[in-house]
Amino acid sequence: MPDIARILTARILRHERAQFPHVLNPLTPDGLEPVPVRDLRRKLAAALLSQGIAAGETMRYFGWLVVREWQSPRVWFGEPEGSHGNRHKLLDSGDFAWALQTAADCAEQAEQADAYAQLAEILFDQGSQEHFELAYESQDNPAWPYLRWFYEPIDIHGDFADNWRSNHRASSPRPWPESVKFIARQRERLQRARQHDTDSFWALLWDLQVDPTTGTGQLRFDDKVSDWPGCSVFTVEELADLSCCALQFLRLENDHADEWLGLQKQDKRAWAGVLSLSLLDEVGRLDELEPDRWSAWVGAIADPWYVLSSTTWALLLQRAAINAPQGLARAIGTAARAQLDRGVQALVLERIKATWSSVVTEIEEEFLAALSAALLPDFRSARPAGTWSVAAEVFEKGEEGRSALVRTWSGLLAALLAVENTLARSVAESVLMAVEGDGEAGDLELPVLAACVLVEVDGFEAWTGLGELIDASARFSRDLALKCAGRPERGHVDVHADEEGLSALYRWLNTVFPQDWSSRPLGVHTVTLEMQALDWREALPGTLSRRGTPEAVDQLKVLAAEFPARLNLRAALVSARANCLAATWTPADLDEVVALLAGVFASSESTFVEARLVNVLEAFQDMDSHDFRRGIVRDMQRLMSAGGLLPIADHNMARDHLRAIAEYAYGAGGPEARRALLAALEEARPDEKAVEHLRDLLAVREGWSVEELTG
Repeated sequence: MPDIARILTARILRHERAQFPHVLNPLTPDGLEPVPVRDLRRKLAAALLSQGIAAGETMRYFGWLVVREWQSPRVWFGEPEGSHGNRHKLLDSGDFAWALQTAADCAEQAEQADAYAQLAEILFDQGSQEHFELAYESQDNPAWPYLRWFYEPIDIHGDFADNWRSNHRASSPRPWPESVKFIARQRERLQRARQHDTDSFWALLWDLQVDPTTGTGQLRFDDKVSDWPGCSVFTVEELADLSCCALQFLRLENDHADEWLGLQKQDKRAWAGVLSLSLLDEVGRLDELEPDRWSAWVGAIADPWYVLSSTTWALLLQRAAINAPQGLARAIGTAARAQLDRGVQALVLERIKATWSSVVTEIEEEFLAALSAALLPDFRSARPAGTWSVAAEVFEKGEEGRSALVRTWSGLLAALLAVENTLARSVAESVLMAVEGDGEAGDLELPVLAACVLVEVDGFEAWTGLGELIDASARFSRDLALKCAGRPERGHVDVHADEEGLSALYRWLNTVFPQDWSSRPLGVHTVTLEMQALDWREALPGTLSRRGTPEAVDQLKVLAAEFPARLNLRAALVSARANCLAATWTPADLDEVVALLAGVFASSESTFVEARLVNVLEAFQDMDSHDFRRGIVRDMQRLMSAGGLLPIADHNMARDHLRAIAEYAYGAGGPEARRALLAALEEARPDEKAVEHLRDLLAVREGWSVEELTG
């Protein structure tokens, strides 16, 4: 503990926050800190204080650092919920009694007693009745001089009392003189809305954003109306009437989209209509709105003033696509074109799904074709005359305007590729042709983005088509690695690739980033794309090992041989072997157990010698290679002049394969098989030391008897 404390003290004094130790953060199933963990945490605090005393630090300042100079622990993906807490301080108010008692125990050691006394002041909770009583009863404690101030009387006419009063007045909101009138007006609006007055209803909703006690408010960007401050003036029964008023408002009003949609204007009636739809959905009454009324609100749904959650917005768009497809298509077209012409990403195009309706597919195809024509100079598609094209002014807005077009284009490409759309497939092929044509000189932003989209949609199968482009352009290869490393496509590749594919992926990333180690600087730093790509490469051996298959073991063996300096590959190989054994192990059946118990000496002899042979065979070079082992079996077949294949089970795992060879050599094959095995290995690999061991073993076996084995 002193050595750990010495290291941490140096970091604490440099204000380099150490991550809070994971071992000091577990919880019991009841959500409590285990007693051994609490004791260990306090021992670390004591060791740190001892280091501070030895270094001559100011203990009040150093005590604050010991308590607070820690970084919140990371939450690991897949960790059982509740297994660890979120502690980010080494000590807290729960340790006050311990600090107070320790100060008393160290009373004869002045420096230590003073250190714990000042620590107790830091941990003292002024709002805790337990702390209040405990400290007051400990007036003979070394900590009392640091706590006494809390119990001393305050002069109510002094400056300190005046400052408290001033702070209280400043923090207390002043009453709003118009509050009574405002509340009365809101109640009157609710009454009129019950009588189907649409203007009163949207005005009522708008003013629900205002706090009736202060008159202050702000524009709300959520659709949870019951949480708005203005609802406090109504009872629960009155608020329940809002859904009925909302349904009548939707039946009698419309969004007046022709007055504002696409014109950078907003309308409170359209805003209220979207909120009304959300209110009905919240109480389960959305189906009560007649299908023919959806066409009156498609403009508000297409451009909802950022008031809806993404889930609710997608729901309303889907309902509108079913009940008013043509009207929704026109509204989306108007809104999206206006946004793109202003250099703003058209988010509505990301919320719609081609599977909802053929009309939605047509909308997405129209915008994909228009954006492709604007972004890809060589792209050609059959488009009707008079269709919308991206205004040239968008590109004059600089990088921001073009980025909005590119983000919208990539979203549409992914959405249509997911439904096997032919236009989207032709766009992807067209943009990837730029890599073949321009090579290292052209702009690869769009080809790399299209490749990422293909990986996202097609999974690892996309790599087959991208392999030639990766080999053709080193810059495309690097840019693709960086782009995929920071996007979800990385997960699509890892999940869908087979073991050989993961191994090839590791080699590709190593070609792009050949350094052996992925290191991060200490302290605060920016996580670059290069760091993410290296993290991806370093995570692949772990992904392979978790597969738990013989193929994964074979691939990791090859990788470990190719990169002998990388210890993570060796560790992954060890883990892969363990996982493979756990996945392929089968228990012995009852007959095998009975036979083993009935003939324990004979079977022990056979099993022991076969195991010895397996160990000797493993010492031969190249025996880890499956092709090498199969070659040995073929040579044995030739030397034995066998008419067919030898009855030796083929295994990808080296030890399983060697065990099958040993069983045959000491079983059905007999002495002839053992001589053939020795001759085949002498021909294939003149490893004199290993061959000598093999000769010795086989010679011993020829004269071995059960009597000699059992003594």
